[in-house]
Amino acid sequence: MVAPINSTQPSTHLFAANYDAIQNPLNKAEILYKNFDQLGQIEKDVMADHLRTAYSELYKTVKNSSTTLPKNLEAATARIFFLYGKCLYGGNMEQTHEMFQISLRIQLLAPQKNLTLEYFKPELKDTLTELTQHKPFANDIDTFLSYPLSFREYSSLAMKNGSKQAFDLAMTFRNLGATYQNIDKYSKPDVNGLYKYKTIFENVYGLADTILEEVGNSGDHNLKVECQWERAQMKYNTGRFLYELFHQRPKGLPELKVHVEGALKTLESLEECLKAENGSKRAKQMIAQIRNIKTIERKACEPSDPEEKKAWLRSQYNELTIAVAIARKNDIDPFLKTMFINNMAAWALKGLQAGATLNNIENAEDLRPWIDETTKYMEVSPPHIYFPSFYQTAINVATYLKDDKLTQKYVHAKAEIEKRLK
Repeated sequence: MVAPINSTQPSTHLFAANYDAIQNPLNKAEILYKNFDQLGQIEKDVMADHLRTAYSELYKTVKNSSTTLPKNLEAATARIFFLYGKCLYGGNMEQTHEMFQISLRIQLLAPQKNLTLEYFKPELKDTLTELTQHKPFANDIDTFLSYPLSFREYSSLAMKNGSKQAFDLAMTFRNLGATYQNIDKYSKPDVNGLYKYKTIFENVYGLADTILEEVGNSGDHNLKVECQWERAQMKYNTGRFLYELFHQRPKGLPELKVHVEGALKTLESLEECLKAENGSKRAKQMIAQIRNIKTIERKACEPSDPEEKKAWLRSQYNELTIAVAIARKNDIDPFLKTMFINNMAAWALKGLQAGATLNNIENAEDLRPWIDETTKYMEVSPPHIYFPSFYQTAINVATYLKDDKLTQKYVHAKAEIEKRLK
């Protein structure tokens, strides 16, 4: 039986005196979230502060009134946890996962089970610690997503609460899927090479895509554009991963090349969406991302013949130079730009080590400004799960340059980041 989807309409009487105290800071966070992909870290910190304020007001409202979350506060609570998860994304993925799980738990399953407040603490950061430690809602969501689901049936139920609420639900599914994808327990094969959680990924992304499709067809032009874009982003972020889940990776190089190109074909369907964006900044950003990801996916296909290898490394490096040029010209997401520069430096180093001739690179000293740029970005940014690999590139370049002092500096910085990410 399909579970009912929680209505997101607030009550007009229960806790009415406190509702504005919760909603006002939440509204301020929502305003910032509208341009989330363009926010710098300062703005994201401000957004997180608004959410912590909204949560504190929520806690004060319910702490002496009930042992379960009142129905009229479910929508605001779900939204607080979802948006806070967005602020955390890229750091501790387990914590982010818990934020999205509880948000989905409230939106989707609240009518079946009232949400216990047992793990709610006065401060949001302490509640996050409790939820991550005890994982009280993980079984609910994992179980729900582990059985065959009717995507259309759930989509129809979601639309009964209105297009905007259905869109928010789809985005919760999509972002929860991204955290599943970044947690090894769910995304890595077992010792026998089998993926135990295939059904979870099928369901979480299938539900997100189906609901977004239905919302996009609901008649609201602005939502249609956003749904089309979100579906494209989801295809970019998940298409290759899902291909890997359902196509066993071969070991031989010729077969592996075919496999990798098959995975990259999942990107072809993005072309129509990028055309519809008509040269927007976010479309140019995705074009750069596609060039970057092609080099990552093809990394496993490195030729063994020395001359073929040189040409291949030159091609990989050239793809990254284009991605970096797009990023610099269009002032895209600073994190993505940093990732492209890091990857360009990594491929350039491999090319130099193999004896390849590279455009605008005479020797390894030409790589020094790139690692300076990536490390300076990391020094002023919150820890991200990719930062250890960025520092490893810097270590490799500094080692190749025989700069022992710089090498040790980056070794120490990498160790510190790894500690902070635990």
